[in-house]
Amino acid sequence: VSNVVNRRFHSMSAKTRERVEAAIERLNYRVNVAARGLRQSHHYCAALIVVDRRPAFLSHPAHHQIAAGLSNYLNSQGYAVTIEGVSPERFEDLSYLDRVSADALCLVASGPVAERHAMLTRLQSARQPVVVFHEPPINHSARTCYVRSDDYMGGKLIAKHMIAQGVRHPLLLLPRREWAPMSERARGIKAALKNANATTLRTLKIEGLSVDEVSAALEEHLKSNERPDGVLAGNDLLAAAAQKYFRKVGYCVPGNVRISGFGGYDFIQYVDPTLTSIRIPSYAMGQTAGREILHALSQGHFSQSDVLLPVELILGEST
Repeated sequence: VSNVVNRRFHSMSAKTRERVEAAIERLNYRVNVAARGLRQSHHYCAALIVVDRRPAFLSHPAHHQIAAGLSNYLNSQGYAVTIEGVSPERFEDLSYLDRVSADALCLVASGPVAERHAMLTRLQSARQPVVVFHEPPINHSARTCYVRSDDYMGGKLIAKHMIAQGVRHPLLLLPRREWAPMSERARGIKAALKNANATTLRTLKIEGLSVDEVSAALEEHLKSNERPDGVLAGNDLLAAAAQKYFRKVGYCVPGNVRISGFGGYDFIQYVDPTLTSIRIPSYAMGQTAGREILHALSQGHFSQSDVLLPVELILGEST
């Protein structure tokens, strides 16, 4: 029975396999995963921890794409995934980590660099394989793997495109709370603009991602600053909200102001005009993490300590 359940068909005849499968079906037999875990000291589960103050933390496209890629890959290999959303304050007292029944931990962190480093150190103390999304390598450990997209190159790509479209006075929109990908995107944008003639860049940091919050921040900004001829948003949500605001107050997109996003998620095709963006391989990041986790569990170490996935410029009608 064990060989059939674990799909080790090479060790039996076809006739034996058919008899066992028929008995399993007749008896409605199910594997007791908890009992198997106790016997093998193995939980067949990974935990994904997302540090985000919002109750609907999985509403962010990057988060749910990573979760989907990770879950789908591990599920196909007989593993489950638990998902925890925690506020930065609660992370300081993650006593529940000591009770998490998982073979590996995955982290999506946000906040100042020192705060994110402390989060990773806390997870590493659990002495389990740890996958960190989005972050460049903080410290090197055989039991830590960093999975990220090339946000710096994405920033350069989108900035060069905007310059080619004639943008000379862009506005960079970023969330106020720090996040490693945003820092890399901003760094790439600034590097590309530095070499452009007659280009000035202003930066506006916004507390939230809602249309109302973005609109209020832009309205206040424009009271004391000239209208930008381009908006480079740190993600697609900010870009869509900015586009809605500028059209509401009578500006033409892209005629008066060109707008770009970051993420390249499915919803940008429903924005009018469609958004130009940088596609981030979030789903592939989740899949990659799943593969690395299984490698670490079987071999005692990750096959790679730092995985950097490429990004892609997606041209829409907003630029």
